[in-house]
Amino acid sequence: MSFLRRSLAWLLLTPSLLTAGEPRPLPAGFTAPALVARSGLGDGYRLPANVRLTGDSTALLDLRPDGRVGFLYADAASFPAKRSFGVWRGDAADGGTVLALSRTFDDPPVRDVATRSDDLWLLSVDVIDPGAVLRRTALFALDLAAQPPDAQPVLDASAGLFERAGLQIDERGVAAYQALILPPGPPLPGVTGWASVRDQEETLHWTNLVIPAEPAARPEGGFGRPEFLGVPALVPARGGSNAVWLAGTASWSDDAQRTARASDAGEIVVLVENATADPTSPYASLSSRVAAGASGDITFVAQRTDGAFALLRVDWNGAITPLADDTDPQIGALSLFTLSAVNVDGWTAFVAGEGGFPLGTVPAALYVDDGTTRVRVAQDGDLVSTDRGPARICRGDDFTPAFPGPVAINDAGAIAFVARLCPAASNPSEIGPALGFGVFVAEPLPAAARAKR
Repeated sequence: MSFLRRSLAWLLLTPSLLTAGEPRPLPAGFTAPALVARSGLGDGYRLPANVRLTGDSTALLDLRPDGRVGFLYADAASFPAKRSFGVWRGDAADGGTVLALSRTFDDPPVRDVATRSDDLWLLSVDVIDPGAVLRRTALFALDLAAQPPDAQPVLDASAGLFERAGLQIDERGVAAYQALILPPGPPLPGVTGWASVRDQEETLHWTNLVIPAEPAARPEGGFGRPEFLGVPALVPARGGSNAVWLAGTASWSDDAQRTARASDAGEIVVLVENATADPTSPYASLSSRVAAGASGDITFVAQRTDGAFALLRVDWNGAITPLADDTDPQIGALSLFTLSAVNVDGWTAFVAGEGGFPLGTVPAALYVDDGTTRVRVAQDGDLVSTDRGPARICRGDDFTPAFPGPVAINDAGAIAFVARLCPAASNPSEIGPALGFGVFVAEPLPAAARAKR
């Protein structure tokens, strides 16, 4: 069965996550983080030696409903060329499977990876024509369940797009990404768009490029073409709809910003505007880093007109729930680069405190917030169990943050994250030497345990 047909069949046989009723309240706490895998310079746990889990190599951190974790790693010896990549899939209890992608694709540079279906991965791979100046990317579907793992092309590099970034995939087998478009004739720098591909057909949802063949009925909302569109989030299908919706932030040359949804039919729904676009808005800037949950909620950071940064959750209809802001002395720094993740119940995982100056004023910490309650999951300086005994979560003297990668949350409420590790004996208020980077999972405490607290 093909990759796309198999994904669709899986969806049809799976009960909808959107019929779960009222959102669950947050638990009083989470279990101690359990180590899934650790990278290290010279050694690693469940990973090859000399691999990295920072920067681009943590662009994917996926946490499946059954608790399995998936992530992309890079060979440190090839950094920063990033030509040798691998994927890891497994869990804290049983370990996992490593697949070196360079063996599968004859060592082409892998730019991005996404997973949303059981053991099906989508890869964005650079394809460089020796006679061409520009790089293009192709999409491949990688089936880890096949023996040996099988890679099949989904969209080739000649399909009109120069680059595909921020790759995502849903359970229907629909892929979405930010597209850098190479129109006919001389290349136009900065031409961006939101795109999706279904059944090997690519659709532009919203672009700053005027395309003559575009449907005349496609609305622009009365505000014209944006100058730039950030990486979108793929919003899961709602109520049995087969439409594909992407959400993200678009910017205009006059500094106006709008966070919006755009469908594959060309419908654009503006959810939040900044004060330049709408003088009544309390927000001066909107982050281009947007996360989406199964209920249609999106989360992102906005800078208010008073200068404070706030993490927002916005529902399908545009209702805004402020979750945290950096005027809270217990939160510390937020920024437009803060990453978040949200699940079907609106539980939003995020890291705050990174980049605060002077360093150590407020320790960086990973939180989960549902709009009424906030629970801390892990913090810079915490002791955690590893394959080498107790270790401490710590930031680096090269400004490497204590939590260097994105976070993930599944609909059961489990949290996955990446943390930099130091020896347990190091002073938690000081920067310590690195033991590598660990991928951890923390589970919400069960109802019985919550009742005792």
